Amino acid sequence: MTVNRLFVFSVYLFAAACMAGNPENPWVGEYKYFASGGQTAGGSQIMVDITLKIDNQGNKASCQLNADGFQRYDRILCTTTLDNNQLTVHFKSYGDGSVVNPIGVDVYKVGETLFALEKKINPDKQKPARFIPHWGTYSPFGTEDKNPTEYFEKVK
Repeated sequence: MTVNRLFVFSVYLFAAACMAGNPENPWVGEYKYFASGGQTAGGSQIMVDITLKIDNQGNKASCQLNADGFQRYDRILCTTTLDNNQLTVHFKSYGDGSVVNPIGVDVYKVGETLFALEKKINPDKQKPARFIPHWGTYSPFGTEDKNPTEYFEKVK
């Protein structure tokens, strides 16, 4: 009986030590962004749907950025850094592990800032926080919007 208690106690200590060395990243989860860029000359909608998934891996957070829409099909693996209420997303590779796009162009450099998300608490406490994008070298339509009206929402 004492051996069983010792075993259970050891497992408890091990689990506690693991959690202490790996604090939960408050940004872990899935974020969605939908942007509308108007219409083409022919009247087709110009839109982009972006999903950002952030996973906690030790003391580093890894992420995956997927964008689908008008002239967009991006699959990017990324890393993140935290600074108070801002999360910065950095380029790691494309989804296939390559650092060049499918046509062989190195659009982004490893470690380069793609964009940052700034957490804004909604004044209406019943509504979720908004995550305002500050575009770096990546943006939905290839140009930086200095006053974004669209924002990311945490969905998971």
